[in-house]
Amino acid sequence: MEKGTAMTFVEIDDRALMLRDIEQEVALTRHETGKAALDPRVMAAVANVPRERFVPQMDRHRAFDNGPLPIGCGQTISQPYIVPFTRSSA
Repeated sequence: MEKGTAMTFVEIDDRALMLRDIEQEVALTRHETGKAALDPRVMAAVANVPRERFVPQMDRHRAFDNGPLPIGCGQTISQPYIVPFTRSSA
């Protein structure tokens, strides 16, 4: 989403699916991690990050996938689940 433009319905749906995927992954890993939920403030921040701005144009359709994405020079943007997991207290 470029500055000054509204999100499309597809971006809203993709973002909602990403958040749901993160919540499902937390539920699936709660016994191993000891975390039954993530900090709602962190999840709100994740919901507002314009991930599409951090990936190359050719990968923007995958910006809200719950997996790491290449950002160039052999680097990746983290899987969305990892960021709120590491920033939320148990």
